[in-house]
Amino acid sequence: MEKSGSLKYDRHGEQEEMLKMPAGIVMFAAILLMLSCGGATAAAESVDWGVKEQYFQSRPEEQKKVDEYNNIKQAYLRVVKYYNKNLPDAQALKIASLLLFYADKFDLDPRLVVAVVAVESRFQPFAVSPKGAQGLGQLMPGTARMLGVNNAFDVNQNLYGTTRYLRIQLDRWGKKDNVLDLILASYNAGPEAVEKYKGIPPYNETRNYVVKVKKLYHFFVYGK
Repeated sequence: MEKSGSLKYDRHGEQEEMLKMPAGIVMFAAILLMLSCGGATAAAESVDWGVKEQYFQSRPEEQKKVDEYNNIKQAYLRVVKYYNKNLPDAQALKIASLLLFYADKFDLDPRLVVAVVAVESRFQPFAVSPKGAQGLGQLMPGTARMLGVNNAFDVNQNLYGTTRYLRIQLDRWGKKDNVLDLILASYNAGPEAVEKYKGIPPYNETRNYVVKVKKLYHFFVYGK
């Protein structure tokens, strides 16, 4: 995978560049998303499969990129199913595809989004917390409204809101050395609390949350 310098990950004091999907694959993400979501859009329904097949036969290098993207998507599907074995394969594939699509749209490492959603809901689309947070990314109703999410139980809208909110926090804290800590603390406790305490708020829930997500993200990045 090629590196992107859009966000740094702090590993024992070292600044490690976060990775994103390989260049060249991104251009197919929107098309593959539509095709994998079972005709979710009019554009997907109008695809001429004969033209598509002819296109890729005449451009094997493009087909290779698509195959590589599909392999990535299948890997993310397996992670989704690991956390929620009850999800039908088609639903898990849709979640994996949407997660990759929105991670690319907002220039985030999809492994970070996976770590957040895994800790928030274990990929349960209809999860509701005792405080009222909803869906995959456990969006609070007020946050969802601010992000333009009308139905937090809709996986498309929820993953859009989740990744967009993470991106907002990255833009807010991107120049700080401990940017990942601040992003995650803001996602859990709100940016106002992070601003007030000039760092991770002294809430056990938030501190534990930051540790859990970072540990899981570290595993996804480094395999240990």
